[in-house]
Amino acid sequence: MHDPISPALAAFGKAIKDARTTRGWSLSALALDALGNPDRKGYVSQVERGSRKLSEGTIRNFARALDLPANVTDPLLGRTLPQSDETEAEDIAVPALLSELETLRTELKLSEALAVALAYKYAEGNPTDLKGALAGLEAAFDTAARERDRGALPSNLGEAVDRIIAEVNALNDAGDIDAADAAIQAELDRRMEERERQLAEDHRLLDTAIAQSVLSGNADAFAARQLQLIRLDAPSTEDQFHGLHSRAVELAQKGERTASQFPLRAALAAFVKCREIAPTRELQGWADNSRGNVLRNLGTRTGDPDTLRQAIDAYRAALEVRTREASELDWAMTQNNLGIALRNLGTRTGDPETLREAIEAYRAALEVRTREASEMQWAMTQNNLGAALTELGTRTGNPDTLQDAITAYRAALEVHTREASEMQWATTQNNLGAALQTLGDRTGNPVTLREAITAFRAALEVHTREASEMDWACTQNNLGNALGDLGTLTGDRDTLRQAIAAYRAALEVRTREASEMQWAMTHMNFAITSLGLAEHLPDLDAKTTLTEALTSIENALEIYTPDTAAAYHDQAIHIRDATRDALDARPS
Repeated sequence: MHDPISPALAAFGKAIKDARTTRGWSLSALALDALGNPDRKGYVSQVERGSRKLSEGTIRNFARALDLPANVTDPLLGRTLPQSDETEAEDIAVPALLSELETLRTELKLSEALAVALAYKYAEGNPTDLKGALAGLEAAFDTAARERDRGALPSNLGEAVDRIIAEVNALNDAGDIDAADAAIQAELDRRMEERERQLAEDHRLLDTAIAQSVLSGNADAFAARQLQLIRLDAPSTEDQFHGLHSRAVELAQKGERTASQFPLRAALAAFVKCREIAPTRELQGWADNSRGNVLRNLGTRTGDPDTLRQAIDAYRAALEVRTREASELDWAMTQNNLGIALRNLGTRTGDPETLREAIEAYRAALEVRTREASEMQWAMTQNNLGAALTELGTRTGNPDTLQDAITAYRAALEVHTREASEMQWATTQNNLGAALQTLGDRTGNPVTLREAITAFRAALEVHTREASEMDWACTQNNLGNALGDLGTLTGDRDTLRQAIAAYRAALEVRTREASEMQWAMTHMNFAITSLGLAEHLPDLDAKTTLTEALTSIENALEIYTPDTAAAYHDQAIHIRDATRDALDARPS
């Protein structure tokens, strides 16, 4: 609760200080005149600050000594005041305390003035508790001596620090403890103000430096300056780690959203810094996992195998810390991430062994990511496993591997239902269709190809052109492949015409301007299917179909050159020659 007398005491103390200063009196001089004891200067200092409750007699003593007018004393004298302010009791206690500690004072070489001032400080409040005051005073003597001896040595912190320490010690030796306290507080306040100003300047300069690193495209400088900025406000290394890691995650997410390279490179540099400053092995492993995620993203976007290998190395470094014994969930997450990087690398290099390693990583993750523990993570990892198995089965031609992929996708669809998540369901249906189409093509099984067509058409119920043009066009192309394989296998013209219609639909979106490689691939698919359809058509219709096929394959050859895509170029040349031969074989 607020003390109503405090403002009056503060006003009275200010009047005393103003009058004393005007007269040029010291605290000791006023203590002698008002209280009859020059050693009471600490008490006078407290009165001037309004921090001591005063008796009526003490108020009148100060008023007399300084000739204070009635308007200064009346606000206090009109109140209920204590009969005594314990000054007399303190005057009695102090000599007793000093007598007990005279030997210690001499040994510590403390000035008499300092000892007296300290004795009054420790007698305040309860001057009758000599035992408690004595214990406190003894400790104060020891502190004063240690600080004095320390202050006698150079601080190695500069002349300004040495000067203020010397000033404080001199005031203490003179017994002016309150003045010493005020001097050191004033210096601390000044330095705090200077520090806050310096901090604001550093913040502003680092903000500019960070912006400049963006302009110069210097990802390493960006990360280093971000860490400097965080260090201004985060004292502990762990706080600095978490602050920089959070900033790096934001950058990585921005890079993924915008397809911009610099945020990803800056995030990578920041995660490297996180690893350098990580105070624990656990946080080191966390940084390695995050570093792997960015490298995987960069490597996938650029198609650079070396970057994907770096991602794999980062994940494996993380797994040295993120063991299954230490944290099953973190271990499984990193195993899944490792699987994605290995699958992407295996897809780009065509290395079956790398794809097998990806499958092994996914299956390891599924030992922890069970359906009972977390349905969504289980389904996501099943979907990833299906993709790696499909890629491996496609490259090796092993129907068992493709059947495993189909099993994984169907498992994922038990959770990724259309009701739960339409887009995820449609994507998994598309993936399932691709595995079924490849298996049906390898085994020559029309039933499997029809299942693939059913899966693609299911995906198209969600992957509409209005919802997502690119997904719609991709699924139309995939549908065309499955229909083309089935039509070729069965010799059914209607099925082959449906395949060509699907390719035409895809080419409405897969234009040369939008994506040259996808445009070329769909034209080549169109040509292959048209060549097959022509075999089942009368001459006139066949010539029209073959002419369209020849146009499509010529389009593909504009993109598939020996330098840009040698394997596709050779295949396209073979299709072009076969189409020309088929045209020549038809009567004019």
